[in-house]
Amino acid sequence: MKKITSRLLKSLIITAILLLTLTNNNPLSANGTDTTGQPVTSHKLIVVKDKNFVNLLTKFISKKYPDLKLDYIKEIGVVQIEHPQEEVLEKASKYIHKRFKRFIVQESEVMNPLDLDTVLAAQFATDAESNGMPNFQNDPNVYSYWQWGVNYVTENKKSYSITKGSHDVSVAVLDSGIDLNHPDLVDNIISPGQSFVPGEPTTMDYNGHGTKVAGIIAANGNLTGIGPEIGIVPYKVFSREGGRAFWMIQAMVKAANDGHEVLNISSGIYQTYSEKSGGAVVEAFQRAIDYTNNKGSVIVNSAGNEGVNIDQIIPTGEDGSGVIRLPSVFSKVITVGASTLERMPAPYSNYGEKVDFYAPGGSYGPIAHEDEFDFSFLLLTTYPTYLEQSTIAQSIGLPKGYDLDIGTSLATPAVSATFALVIHKLKENKLNKAPGEISSMLREMATQLSANDPAGRTVGMVNAFKALQYVENESMPLK
Repeated sequence: MKKITSRLLKSLIITAILLLTLTNNNPLSANGTDTTGQPVTSHKLIVVKDKNFVNLLTKFISKKYPDLKLDYIKEIGVVQIEHPQEEVLEKASKYIHKRFKRFIVQESEVMNPLDLDTVLAAQFATDAESNGMPNFQNDPNVYSYWQWGVNYVTENKKSYSITKGSHDVSVAVLDSGIDLNHPDLVDNIISPGQSFVPGEPTTMDYNGHGTKVAGIIAANGNLTGIGPEIGIVPYKVFSREGGRAFWMIQAMVKAANDGHEVLNISSGIYQTYSEKSGGAVVEAFQRAIDYTNNKGSVIVNSAGNEGVNIDQIIPTGEDGSGVIRLPSVFSKVITVGASTLERMPAPYSNYGEKVDFYAPGGSYGPIAHEDEFDFSFLLLTTYPTYLEQSTIAQSIGLPKGYDLDIGTSLATPAVSATFALVIHKLKENKLNKAPGEISSMLREMATQLSANDPAGRTVGMVNAFKALQYVENESMPLK
């Protein structure tokens, strides 16, 4: 595709697509409800030392505080308490901890907001013609122009000749849901999954993020994903406007119980962490990860788009306070950074030793600093057919059901799909490898990027074709 550029408005603001609110500042409607129609509540997390104590604790809370809303994950000993009035919740929390202090990890905590890891490509105040942008409305080749990410990982789809995946190995997409009727995805959605968002029983995607992620994994139509025959299942953990990390943790446990080999999480939480705070939230995630791993599932998580080193506590204030990236920082989580069309780490991608792999996530190109960006550096993926596309997609005449974007959210499903393909091929060849062994092999087979990360580390982009070749002939020497 020829180079296509457009002058950005000076007022262009590049922002995260959505910030999911996990405290009591959810967007309010006129009737005091959030955008899902549910009453806005304050909520806290309690982690008990012994998971077998959950039933006793919840029975006590229900009897003592009947107005509190309770939810819990028995498998890992995590309880969430909610109430519309923060002072009522605080009073109950203090009493519960005083009464059951020796059974609880530490004082209950509110989890920080959860971020989605895509970046809205651009917003324009004028139409395509006045901005000098091309229009692809009647272009029969439109679907091939932005497939460079899939082509890099599959080596121009050569991996398809080894395997395209199978519904016998599935990826759970923990996200905003999926367009269950999208023509490029419908044949690979093996179950409608489950929603953990109160008031939204369906897993249909009313945000768009989850459908974008799903397309990178298993699109099979006008677009093709890394594994166009991989089975995918949505687990909705946020809606158009909000969500909670507790729902994410619930979904992790449920997806593992449902037997999915890979869990894709293209979002994360920057949790306040110090000697005095953050421990309960970290413990809840750790337990969910351990539970998931013990069930045989691999968690693949986006590194984030803030351009920071996630190996350490990230300072946020002069008082020494800071945040850590969850669940990326855990050793049993596969963390993914984003790479660009030039095969370099994307400038927005978080980095560090915690980042296991890079994969195509797109960028605005090398001229972005000059108030321009190059369209060819973006990624095209699936998008709900019933939602309004981004301004940029409409301006250039992209067909409904597709959109452009960038971010570690789009890099992560490329790695999830590669894990699923390798697991399928190993099973097909009657071979058995632990997730750690698969991860080590994928590192050996990765394509070295043409530049180091900001910390000076040599880093590699996942390569599904080389990995599958290696599985086909395990006697092939590592290079």
